[in-house]
Amino acid sequence: MGRKNTKSKCLNCDKLFYPAVSEIKRGNGKFCSLSCVCHYRNKNYLIRTTKKETKTCLYCKKKFLHIPYKGLGKFCSKACFYSSKKGKQPWHPNQNVRRKLKEIAFDVYGYKCEICEYSITVDIHHLIPRSQNGSNNINNIAVLCPNHHREYHIGLLVKEDIYNLRNKSVEMEGYEPSSRKTIQKHLQA
Repeated sequence: MGRKNTKSKCLNCDKLFYPAVSEIKRGNGKFCSLSCVCHYRNKNYLIRTTKKETKTCLYCKKKFLHIPYKGLGKFCSKACFYSSKKGKQPWHPNQNVRRKLKEIAFDVYGYKCEICEYSITVDIHHLIPRSQNGSNNINNIAVLCPNHHREYHIGLLVKEDIYNLRNKSVEMEGYEPSSRKTIQKHLQA
């Protein structure tokens, strides 16, 4: 036995059609086709109206109108959004300071680890962290290889060791100048 149908009138076009009883029980069965559903909704449902907000672009600082349900509204255009991603972020005051600090540290201490003179890749490290009111002073900056940088963070290396190396008062155990040069020669070979 097939499904039970009943006679109904389309809400959009007033055409008679025969929806299933189960559809009517679920609250459906009001339209004869999907196109009638769309036409009815376009005519009878309210189109979303929201107030536009005035916001300031984070890149160019111009005022623009923003529709609240369309994104976060941080930039006035895609051009400003992409320009902000290219490192040209005028609202980030420390960006150029960090870059300049790195250049100064490399000029003063060289592009090599202060402890082992490893030079393939190096990191810049604040001896007293900025979060603990450390400054951007060149005496608070160290150029370290990734291994010594990790040692510093886990506590195997302390800032006094680096200060002592800078003053040439203490030679770190296992890092004699002769062994450093032979290790570098083996790495280059």
